[in-house]
Parts: sequence; structure tokens; C-alpha cells
Amino acid sequence: QSIHKRYIRYFATAISSGSLPNHDAVLIRRIVLHTVPVMQDDKPLGPGYYPHLSVWCGGKLVYSSTWFEEQSRYYKREDCTAVFEPGVSVTGDVTIRLHHISLNPLTSET
Repeated sequence: QSIHKRYIRYFATAISSGSLPNHDAVLIRRIVLHTVPVMQDDKPLGPGYYPHLSVWCGGKLVYSSTWFEEQSRYYKREDCTAVFEPGVSVTGDVTIRLHHISLNPLTSET
């Protein structure tokens, strides 16, 4: 089932039931990625993942893990979880992106 069909069904249900999305602000305290994926096998660091998390609200960037050195790091397979603590309040249209920053400048994976 395509994502487009799910969106259409979601909006059709919302319109027919008369319910509107909640416009109250939501605090995103913590985002936890369980089971760290192996995106590259960097010889000195070993197999792991260098995640970058960004939170967008209304098309504006409100959080980026690269802003905080302690949240921008390489996770090894044995780390098991990657934890981000954005601590941002959002409302309306929110997008959360998580992608891998390749340590090899010739490749990039999302």
C-alpha cells in the first residue's frame, strides 16, 4: 500500500468525522534508535553508523544533532541504541529526519 493512499485515507477519515489535528505544542524530549544499523565498515572505527537527526517544524529547522558535539558521534554495532535529546517544542507540520553521514566523502546514504 502506497503512502499516498494512506494519506488520502487519513484525510478522508478526518474530514468525514469532523476531527481536526491537535494544534497543541508537543515537547520532543528524547528519540531513541534501537538496534544501531551497520551502514559502513570503517576500518579504524569498526562497523557502525554515524547518524544525523534533524527536526523540522513548519519547514524550518528547529534541531540538528550536529549542533551538539555529544549527540553527533559514531555508534558501533555493540552500542545497541543511539539516543538523541532534542528538547524542542513543536506544533503543526513536523518532519523528523534521520540519516547516515558517511565518513567517506565520496559516498552518502540516507
